[in-house]
Amino acid sequence: MQFMKGEKAFQHAPVISGECSACHAANAYPNKFGLDSNQSANCFRCHESTRHKIQTSMFIHGPIKNGECTSCHNPHGSDRPLFLKEAYSQLCTLCHNPKALYSGKSIHKPVADGNCGLCHDPHASKYRYRLTDNGANICLSCHDDMVSGMSKEYVHAPLIKTGCTSCHDPHSGEDRVRLRISKEQLCFTCHEEKKNELSHYTHKHTPVLEGKCTACHSPHYS
Repeated sequence: MQFMKGEKAFQHAPVISGECSACHAANAYPNKFGLDSNQSANCFRCHESTRHKIQTSMFIHGPIKNGECTSCHNPHGSDRPLFLKEAYSQLCTLCHNPKALYSGKSIHKPVADGNCGLCHDPHASKYRYRLTDNGANICLSCHDDMVSGMSKEYVHAPLIKTGCTSCHDPHSGEDRVRLRISKEQLCFTCHEEKKNELSHYTHKHTPVLEGKCTACHSPHYS
């Protein structure tokens, strides 16, 4: 039996070979379409690597945790790679309201391109928010101009501990580098002791008075 052959650019292997019973088992009725109520039970019979990844990860995407693989993938076929139901740039926004992500004037290019999977794993990850890597590593995969600087003797502590997102919003912001708050206030969110010290002085260095810390200090490394 050949089912749907030639109708879609990308077809699921059991569909091509006509092995409907690989997923639709008669003994699974009266469940919908003869499937296990937990769709992942069907999918994991073949997709062993995905099963292992999910079982060994701490942060799991809601649809995967609920066994709803077909909320993103068409199990028969699609004109898009990985049998996605929508173009990748549109798929995530079917559930996730993007308004907050696009609220700033400057939008991070992966966000503007709808390439969420560049930073977030769509299935599961050992990192919070299902990030594909930890700390600054995820940013350095694109911003390779920063790589050599990370080997310098003095690296800003937030870069090492939590990564770039301590200061930069990874989605959008009001200025070109998407700082979380104005650069005049940002440094003082951590260096409060310096803010208190400066408040006792009448005469302040002009860059300090104007909140231009980076006129003298590199925010990344030295």
